Amino acid sequence: MVTNDKLRETFREELIIVSESYCFYRDNVDDDDDDDDDDDDDDDDDDDDEDDDDDDDDDDGDDDDDDGGDNDDDDDGGDDDEDDNDDIDDFLIATQTIHCSNSITTNYYAPLERKADCLSATRPRRHTVEIVVVVVVVVVVVVVVVVVVVVVVVVVVVIVVVVVVVVVVVIVVVVVVVVVAVVVVVVVVVVVVVIVVVVEVVVVVVVAVVVEVVVVAIIVVVVAAVVVVVVVELEVVVKILVVVVAIGVVVVIVVIVVVVVVILVFVVAIVVVLLILIVVIVVVVVILVFVVAIVVV
Repeated sequence: MVTNDKLRETFREELIIVSESYCFYRDNVDDDDDDDDDDDDDDDDDDDDEDDDDDDDDDDGDDDDDDGGDNDDDDDGGDDDEDDNDDIDDFLIATQTIHCSNSITTNYYAPLERKADCLSATRPRRHTVEIVVVVVVVVVVVVVVVVVVVVVVVVVVVIVVVVVVVVVVVIVVVVVVVVVAVVVVVVVVVVVVVIVVVVEVVVVVVVAVVVEVVVVAIIVVVVAAVVVVVVVELEVVVKILVVVVAIGVVVVIVVIVVVVVVILVFVVAIVVVLLILIVVIVVVVVILVFVVAIVVV
């Protein structure tokens, strides 16, 4: 059986969780006695009996006003005193259905079970603690997910930046090596070509001078021979011609040897330059292959 204390507790809980839009029906409560309640004493009866029949009130188990609203028959569903009635009046609230509100307001002294059932049937279901727990859990999960996502993004960004920096450094090193190799090859080729050209020019000039000297000498010898032939005997002229021809032959042989040597030097220089160029190209290719392998791995 539902007692007044239980009903007051139910109403008190309802008052805590109910919104301000609910109206109190305390002023509409009918203070007349109802057939379904066992409460026989109202405020006037308690005031009248307080002076005359104190002993009778104690024997009948009725509550007096001096007790502050205590109920001796709560366990048995007994009478409520003025404070009990005031408490119930204070905690009577409007419900979400007309039936329940009418039941409470028009049948104030209806059975307590009926009031409790009616109120429980229409009381709003507000699970505040559950909502708070769910909100806290959701917030924690969201925070954890956000932190994990941020950490993953930061790690990915760091890895990408490191990879990009390494690739850029490798590319720069490769470009520098290739440029240096090309510059070295070009310098070597230019130096060799200059040397060869200078040598050729010198050789050509020397050969030309020698040839000119030889030709002039032959001309001088021939002229001298003619003069000698005219002035001196023929035998002496023949001897002079033999000597001049011998000297000319020797000079021509020397010139030919010098030209051959110059040509050989030029060929050797070209071969050396080609060999150096081939070596540099091979080194550059090996470096490029090594760098590409590192980048791919």
